Amino acid sequence: MHRQSTLTLVNESYVIGNKVREARKRRGLTQRELSRLSGVSVSLITKLEQGEYGGIRLETCWAIEAELMPKPVARTTAIMAALSPSPRA
Repeated sequence: MHRQSTLTLVNESYVIGNKVREARKRRGLTQRELSRLSGVSVSLITKLEQGEYGGIRLETCWAIEAELMPKPVARTTAIMAALSPSPRA
């Protein structure tokens, strides 16, 4: 049972790391840029993306998430654009 839970944790680490990497690249950020914006070290971002992290603080997750998630204004603008009727030609 212990081995299975360890394997599950390792697999989840890689899944989370891949999601962070994908989101960072989608935003067009390098690891160094994400580090500067979030206040999280480049080495921790690298470890996180490689699935080699452990015991990461919730505040650190929030700092990274805040830079990777679309900003509220951008989300609101996108929603409003989607809901508004297209201009007539």
